[in-house]
Formats: sequence, C-alpha cells, structure tokens
Amino acid sequence: MGGDQHPAAGTDRNRLKEHLGAAVAYMTVSRDYPDFIEKLDRFRPRYGEQYQLPFDYYPEHDDGKGL
Repeated sequence: MGGDQHPAAGTDRNRLKEHLGAAVAYMTVSRDYPDFIEKLDRFRPRYGEQYQLPFDYYPEHDDGKGL
C-alpha cells in the first residue's frame, strides 16, 4: 500500500471525516430521525441534488387552483 495509492485518497478521506463529523453533530442536536434527515438534507445535500428551499405551505389552505 506504499506509493501506489491515488494522490487524492488523502483528500477524499479528509472529506469523508468532515462529512461524518457533521452528521454526528446533526444527530446530536436533532429531536428525532426525521429532524436529523431534514438537517442533513438541508446542510449537507447529496452531490448533484437540488437544495430544499424553505417556504411555508399549508395544505389545508390550498384549494388546488394555483395562483
């Protein structure tokens, strides 16, 4: 496992450590699993996915007619 390792392997390992550390922090401050997933999706979205935009939506007030 000497010099034949890919040069970016250390960078990838550091990014993984950073991501896992953040995930553990979100677990610690979350009320429950859905709250954890919401935080993880908001602050550390999967690569290539769109961010969730926060907006107030009240389905009980939606008549389905649009704007």
